Amino acid sequence: MSVGQYCDQEIGLVSQDSSILEAAQIMRNCHVGEVVVVEQHNGKNIPVGIITDRDLVIEIIAMEVDMGQISVGSIMSLEMITVNEDKSLRDTLEIMQLNGVRRSPVVDGSGALIGIIKIEDILEVLSLDMAKVLALFNTERRIETSLRT
Repeated sequence: MSVGQYCDQEIGLVSQDSSILEAAQIMRNCHVGEVVVVEQHNGKNIPVGIITDRDLVIEIIAMEVDMGQISVGSIMSLEMITVNEDKSLRDTLEIMQLNGVRRSPVVDGSGALIGIIKIEDILEVLSLDMAKVLALFNTERRIETSLRT
């Protein structure tokens, strides 16, 4: 199971010179808690940062910063962790845990953005797998009961 199979490809994108208001509106319109900051290189979106709804609250609203005075590039997370689309979900989860991030842009071999993976996406896959394990136990019990009665 590679992360590329499970990442969300519906992503809010902004550039470093986008306004804070624009980033917030994209989050609202796309029903997401983050936007990925990208630069164009050879027609590809290369992720260079990320801004979350939490960043907007802590860095802008709580600090009473005038949104018109700064751009997305001023508050974006510079130490963004990306994962390659070929990474396993297990490896991705380990990378996210080691870096203390709940979401990570997913890139192809050239570094181009293809999606974003969130801890909720990984939890959904893992919980579906656990449900299959539980179903196996129930099926086994049912078959054993029918054979012995």
